[in-house]
Amino acid sequence: MRRLSVQIECAVQVCGSGTKFKYADQVRKFYTQIMYTNFARKRSAKSTHANRAAKSSNQAKQLASIGKSGTQVKYASKHTNQTRKIKETIKGVFTMKIEMWSDYVCPFSYMGKRHLDIALEELNLTEDVDIDFKSYQLNPDIPGYSGESMKELLSKKQDVPQDQVEKNLREVQLKAEKAELYYNFEIMKPTNTLDAHRLTKYATTIGKHRVLAEKIFNSYFEKGGLISDHDKLLELAAESGISKSDANKVLTNPDAYKDEVLKDMARAEELNVESVPYFLIDKEHVIPGSESVETFIMALQQIRKGSSETTKK
Repeated sequence: MRRLSVQIECAVQVCGSGTKFKYADQVRKFYTQIMYTNFARKRSAKSTHANRAAKSSNQAKQLASIGKSGTQVKYASKHTNQTRKIKETIKGVFTMKIEMWSDYVCPFSYMGKRHLDIALEELNLTEDVDIDFKSYQLNPDIPGYSGESMKELLSKKQDVPQDQVEKNLREVQLKAEKAELYYNFEIMKPTNTLDAHRLTKYATTIGKHRVLAEKIFNSYFEKGGLISDHDKLLELAAESGISKSDANKVLTNPDAYKDEVLKDMARAEELNVESVPYFLIDKEHVIPGSESVETFIMALQQIRKGSSETTKK
């Protein structure tokens, strides 16, 4: 019996990720019933279908009562599914939401994302945050890749000599290397990012947006990938665990998820976002630009502390 008590407390800690929260007693009660039920089943070889159905119904009601965040959780009869579902329910109550406006051809966007990822990992918050990639286009009118290099394009756009552009790009490279990002401006293909953003919006609906965003950024900045090319995007989608067939349906329909992209950009205008990356945490805390890892850590700790104190009240 002592072993069961230890298992129950471990289950509570897993669901709460070590955080004190007001539903702890309910979670403990729920797991107590599950584990003692399993213990009893081991001692009794016979269990009728009606009894199992009654217990499942009762457990489902308890799970629903815990999900006070408004998240609908479908009860699963197997113990493994019960564990996963209750964890998702409680996670919905305490998850920190980070909205990140960025563009896939912006070097500072990739750096900002990497700094955030490192900060979350150091704080052990990687699985406890909901990152929503918001679309932003630095050059929405660019038709596609023209064959010009990044150096040539920036030289024309900024009306500065190419050697000065090369010097500026080298400074960006050195800054990126501190985050273990290795930009290769010689092979980058500046292009339109609308389709990449549309595909990311679809990926969000199936929970693959974080891995896809990383793949697209990496392909563009380090491997010279043409991220407006549908074949390249389909390749990256497949590497991210997304069905090529489903991704192709999105890419071949120019209107698919376009409204979502435009809404993101309109929202950025409302927030007076003038450059990316731009981070909005829990709809009130702003971190503009590709801040250092240390800055992200301090900001996230402060926000988390404030959220924890609010929850206790």
